[in-house]
Amino acid sequence: MFYVEPWSKHLQRVNDPAASDGEALRTDGTAYTWNMQFPPNLDYFPMRPGKYRLIVSARCEGEGSDGLALEAGSYDVRKKIITGKNIPLKDAKSSVYKEFDLGVHELNPNCYLFVAPKRNPGMKWLYFDRLTVIPVSGK
Repeated sequence: MFYVEPWSKHLQRVNDPAASDGEALRTDGTAYTWNMQFPPNLDYFPMRPGKYRLIVSARCEGEGSDGLALEAGSYDVRKKIITGKNIPLKDAKSSVYKEFDLGVHELNPNCYLFVAPKRNPGMKWLYFDRLTVIPVSGK
């Protein structure tokens, strides 16, 4: 479960038949905000130090095809280090969800996972379905 900023014009939970569970988060593609975050201290998924592969399932809609659609990855609060990947609009624009491999991240209990639109005027909506976290190694 993601932390979601208070509902605003930038973010809504919507019914989406293309999503894995029929619901998705939809955010304004012309904004840049980390309005979808996964905090490290949740009881059902405590972040243990180690390496994890992150895969985001997302799609977007809009008239454009240039520039970036989204940024997703991890942020270490103590070290103030962002490890993220930018996804081009031409790759994310689709009526079905696509999985984007964000690579292997060195995570610890001070890391947030995030998904954010990249303030692209050619993108109306960014839809987020899920973020898969796969342990590669851990302590």
